[in-house]
Amino acid sequence: MSSVMIVHEPSKVLLRAHLRGEKPSRQARKPTVRVAKKEDIYVLPRDAGESERLQAQNNHLKRSLGGLLVHPAISLTKARMVLDCCTGTGAWLRDARLAARPDAVLEACDISLEQYHRGDAKGDDVWAQNILHRFPVHKRNRYDVIHQRYLTGGIPRDQWPQAIQNVVEALRPGGFLNLTEPNLQTNPTSALDDSTGISNWKVELKKISWEKNRLIQACADEVPSLMRNAGLVDIRTVRLRVPYGATCRALGMTEAQVESSIRLHMSPSFDAALKKLWVESCKGTAEEFDRNQILYEDFLREKGIWMDVSLVVGMKPF
Repeated sequence: MSSVMIVHEPSKVLLRAHLRGEKPSRQARKPTVRVAKKEDIYVLPRDAGESERLQAQNNHLKRSLGGLLVHPAISLTKARMVLDCCTGTGAWLRDARLAARPDAVLEACDISLEQYHRGDAKGDDVWAQNILHRFPVHKRNRYDVIHQRYLTGGIPRDQWPQAIQNVVEALRPGGFLNLTEPNLQTNPTSALDDSTGISNWKVELKKISWEKNRLIQACADEVPSLMRNAGLVDIRTVRLRVPYGATCRALGMTEAQVESSIRLHMSPSFDAALKKLWVESCKGTAEEFDRNQILYEDFLREKGIWMDVSLVVGMKPF
């Protein structure tokens, strides 16, 4: 039986409980970083621009979610073994280190380590792992908590069941899997704010891209059933709304952070591909795409949008 809690802003009580207290100092561990493999299922660019986007995405989510790293049902202060699966730059891992217990072992994996920031991230062991394959034997039944975030643009629909099954196998009995995923659909604060429909223009174009690449558009909605089918129990969901543009002001963000969210939402990593798709799909000319981009950016700056993001947790039964 799953439960869903929908909130617009994280509870300060939950956040204080989640991140309470200063941690004692500890001796720095020398992390192990293993060479990345060539095989790759990531459908987005894997370059400096994408690395910068991932870093900005982490910072924006951290601000938007009030510092919440995982579902409130998970206590990082009690977890001994933690894995950041599909770690990207390792930004989440760095934040989790500050919230974890002093003797926690934090590990990370991704199909490629090209974007992993070895100097900043704090993984005790980092290795190349395609989550469509089973984890190494010594990594199975190992982790108290596994965190995985924003793979909606990285895994085709038909590959999600196998991916989650492989990750679940790495959990110890009684361990928790946290999946943080968005829905592709975005919403203006009010329908009255968008008489031209420009707020929905880019979403509709992204839907074409998602369909072409067989990706899950409403990933936040579908994750609970995927986790249940993988054998997890006690599945719970907290749904939050992440702002982009003017809506960031509702959470007290600065004007610089408002602008940062706009740049994040209009990332060149996506927009070059969307522009090509716009022309190839006979939706319009390149010039029309550019004009719509200007209108859309103006709308973000003046009105803003919200995106639904779900933090879903499930436990591996004993």
